[in-house]
Amino acid sequence: MKFKALTLGILIVGAGASQAATVKEVFNGDMLGTNQRYFESVAGVPRESFQNDHVFRVQNCQITATIGDGKVSALRME
Repeated sequence: MKFKALTLGILIVGAGASQAATVKEVFNGDMLGTNQRYFESVAGVPRESFQNDHVFRVQNCQITATIGDGKVSALRME
């Protein structure tokens, strides 16, 4: 019984991971002012953080979000 529950948990996690964000979803004006938790639910976990700047990798593009007081205030893409 435990094995079945564990297998189901892995399938659920795998299904969520396959729905990767696109640059269009992350790098747009609608994301400005959103809270950090929501932004990260779309963009993923930041690869690096330097004070208020958090670096994300989306479709092989580097997107830096400036987050202060829990809100996204700026987005930059290289």
